[in-house]
Amino acid sequence: MQEITIQLFDFDELSEAAQERAVDAIREQLAGPWWDSGDIDDITAVMTSTLAEKLGTPGWDSYGVADFPGIPDVRVVGWDISRGGSIAVTGILTRDNAPALPWDEGIDRVELAGYRSDTTTVTPHDMVLDCTCTPGHYLLAHDEDCAALSCAPVTDEQRDDLEHAVRDALHDAWSAGGTEHDYKTGEQWAREVAANHQFTEDGAFYQ
Repeated sequence: MQEITIQLFDFDELSEAAQERAVDAIREQLAGPWWDSGDIDDITAVMTSTLAEKLGTPGWDSYGVADFPGIPDVRVVGWDISRGGSIAVTGILTRDNAPALPWDEGIDRVELAGYRSDTTTVTPHDMVLDCTCTPGHYLLAHDEDCAALSCAPVTDEQRDDLEHAVRDALHDAWSAGGTEHDYKTGEQWAREVAANHQFTEDGAFYQ
């Protein structure tokens, strides 16, 4: 039986039309069989780094995306690029790990709860200071120097402003992840990957 020999070409040897078909073939691989946990980790890292930037997390600008150690007490636990703004983050935001937020002196922290639906609830918690009044104060008004009186009551508007700032930061993180996803499955990266593979004359991908 006569053996059939397939002539293969490097990407830069293909015609322009064949190169376009080759790029399309590589993009299908990048978004399909070649997509793996490493790609997911890369996108999560971009989201985490961007979130740290928006929150003003100390040290965020001292690292690259790949070696950023993360936001203390906060983790990106899920996301969905196909649904706008779908990102799940869990943890506690404070003045220490998120100093760029518009903190009011009466707000202690913001609780983030990420869900399997790739959504995040954002819950500001008011400052609760221990009462330092003398025994029996529960029958009377607070002493003038009681620590519990040192913070002015927080308004709904102040809580809303803080929550909106957190949600804006979450959305920016999701958007940055979407940009990374588009790059990983896009034409530019596909052309770079194609340079390391061979194709038939018409641009069919040869595995």
